[in-house]
Amino acid sequence: MASNTCSPPRSPAKKAPKSALAAEILAVGEPLRALIGSLEPQDVPLSWAPEVMSAFASVQRLAESGRVLMTARAAEAKQWERDRFASPADWLANELGTTTGRAKADLETSERLAGLGATSDAVREGRLSPEQAGAVADAAAVNPDAEKDLLEQAQKDSLRRTRQEAERRKAEARSEAEKAERDRRVRRERNLRFWYGNGAGHAEVRGPVADVKAFEALIQREVDKAFRANREPAKREGRGAYAFDALMNLSQTGMASPGTSDTGGSAGARGRSGWVPLTRLTLVRVDLAALMRGWAGVGELCEIGGVPVSVDELRRVLGESVVQLVLTNGEAVVDVVNLHRKPT
Repeated sequence: MASNTCSPPRSPAKKAPKSALAAEILAVGEPLRALIGSLEPQDVPLSWAPEVMSAFASVQRLAESGRVLMTARAAEAKQWERDRFASPADWLANELGTTTGRAKADLETSERLAGLGATSDAVREGRLSPEQAGAVADAAAVNPDAEKDLLEQAQKDSLRRTRQEAERRKAEARSEAEKAERDRRVRRERNLRFWYGNGAGHAEVRGPVADVKAFEALIQREVDKAFRANREPAKREGRGAYAFDALMNLSQTGMASPGTSDTGGSAGARGRSGWVPLTRLTLVRVDLAALMRGWAGVGELCEIGGVPVSVDELRRVLGESVVQLVLTNGEAVVDVVNLHRKPT
């Protein structure tokens, strides 16, 4: 008699690796798999916990190093085409359980490492995370002279600061025409998109540095107000939560329209449109010689909010913003001035 009881579906058997190298890598991981299987975090003495976590992080970084080194080669195998994915990045994202953007960044890093010996060695030794390696490789591929300095910074500084310095060193190697074309391309490709998943809404904005920095300053101003209004630690939330609240409040009460200022715009226009005029305050740092010449040379700065831009883009901002301008001559700060119109 047939049983009425349904057996649970069997998990598909894991395929045995075809290559000896893959089998060797998996064999190395088996003891770790057994260790993790028996790991009971609450049984680990509290004084050991930070060291144990760091040990796992070291092993993870080594595994990620091998993965990043192999990513470009794996893409060359065209498995993504056989599996009918739209691109190597889409296939890689599916394999890793990550986003296509993250997978694309790892693929680009892997491709660049082939020509960057020092960075590749640092990855092999587990001294760089994929994100750190990506920042260094991205800049060193454009400005090879910066590779050594960026490697040193990546190992002693935060990822955010490493990325900022990498952008500066990339800018050193670009001509003013290349910088201006990049700024024009970013403006053409400006974009705002929304998507939804797991019960949450998401938004992503991409556009010129000056515009995004002005928007960031507007949000941060509201975040600072929220922090001052909630001084008690028990009532205080994170900056990200307050930033979201600020965005929602601004979307409901109105934001500055292009070209307005604290004193501009009629009361009638404000009443009809619901826009609240605001003054844009942007922090700019530029070498005086570069501003006067019209282009930045090697070692000269031309930045909006810490992000390198072309002198043309900077002059555009000077024409439409109240700007706190830090003029430098080499390392020395020559002056700090407020500008209300484009210099002539």
